[in-house]
Amino acid sequence: MNNEAEPHELQHQQASAIAQNGPLEIQLKTNYKTRYGAWFGIFILFVAACVAVIWRNGAVEWLLLTVTSLVIVYSGFTPLIAARRLSYDRIISEQYSHDGNLHIETRLRRMLRIPGMWYVIHESYRNQSQLNTDLIQYRASFAPLFHGEMILNYHLQQITRGSYEALATDIIVGDWLGLTSITVKKTQQQQFTVLPPIIKPQLESFVSNHNSSRWIGDWNTERKRDDSSQNKSDQSNVQSLKLQDQGTYYSKRQSPNSGSGNETRPYIEGDSYRAVDIRAAARGRGWHTKLQDAELHTPKHCFILDQYALPYQDDLRNQLFESMVQWSIADILELGQQHPVFVITDDWSFEYASDQHSYELRCLLALAKADVQQHMRERLQQLAVLIPEQSHITLYTGDWRELESWYALAEVARGKGCKLDIHFVTNNKVMTYAMREQQRTLEQAGIQLVWRYSQSLPLPISYVVEGSERYASS
Repeated sequence: MNNEAEPHELQHQQASAIAQNGPLEIQLKTNYKTRYGAWFGIFILFVAACVAVIWRNGAVEWLLLTVTSLVIVYSGFTPLIAARRLSYDRIISEQYSHDGNLHIETRLRRMLRIPGMWYVIHESYRNQSQLNTDLIQYRASFAPLFHGEMILNYHLQQITRGSYEALATDIIVGDWLGLTSITVKKTQQQQFTVLPPIIKPQLESFVSNHNSSRWIGDWNTERKRDDSSQNKSDQSNVQSLKLQDQGTYYSKRQSPNSGSGNETRPYIEGDSYRAVDIRAAARGRGWHTKLQDAELHTPKHCFILDQYALPYQDDLRNQLFESMVQWSIADILELGQQHPVFVITDDWSFEYASDQHSYELRCLLALAKADVQQHMRERLQQLAVLIPEQSHITLYTGDWRELESWYALAEVARGKGCKLDIHFVTNNKVMTYAMREQQRTLEQAGIQLVWRYSQSLPLPISYVVEGSERYASS
């Protein structure tokens, strides 16, 4: 399915897919309830039949009394009996899904095999990593005769990132006339997590071609140039020992080559003259300071994911935050192939050192939620302690209207000798006047900006694999 389709076109296409594959219950959304008006009429008819039998005692009166009595017994009391001693079980194919596709098997067992009853299973799942309360729901109906076990297999596809919790399942039992509906709730606490997908950023998007091509080109060119020079030095001067469990990175220096590679950095006022690299100055590179072991081990890039909730309060709030997570993880995995990358959020911090840490990083990002109520400037004191010295800071946020927080972050970056890039994720296809003014103001402060357009989220699709309206197994 084309990810660049308009939201209404995408919704129309996926609604067609549901109509082709899904059962009828998903489309009709039938409201199952007891028909009290019909029961009132049946009760009046039963009383009239009793009075007629007593008054006339004819065959027609007895027939009417017998029919109304059977309806009351079978449609009124039998569903209450059939709703007792029900056993429910649900099996989810995997606890951690990499692509958002899950296979679920539901089993319903009944001890009292009463014919003529119908059963409806209504299951719901809630994403705890999103701000909205939209649920993934699935409903299927059965009409068994004397079968004791009913099995339903269905697929969920294109589920977005997050930690999902299975809510209480509604099992509805009714009679063959549809007069009585008994709802039984079965609680089975289950959770599954959908990891964020690894999607290569599309540089040929509308925003990169029309809004921020200058900054994106400069940012990518500078990053590739820095990475290539650092890779040549790392291959000759660094031996890596990676600890998979803790996500740490250690390096051991071999024969140093002064004046090249990662052993030196530009001289900063206040550095000790004993640490000045004389060979670098002799080669015409200017004043450089030799790095200590602690500085050599410091990650070269630091990614910060802003979880401030205010920018994600509109109808497309989930789409905006999900796009920001996808862009950030793609950049982290790309840069993490060359050197360590430090990732900071409001809930946790993680040091990514190799591809072996990608699974753990995706598990952490799957739980990220934009639920922080404080601006970045109010949380900066806690986050600044985690920012490595002499690193390249990349901030992902949807709060492009904020100004004071980014000034404060730029001041922290200058104090630690770091570069700062801010990636604004937006749903706007056209640069507004406010966005241009914000870009001009931050650029004058020495902050590089990258505008990134958020992609539409796919709608989840559910369809039956086995077990439709009348399917049942003994």
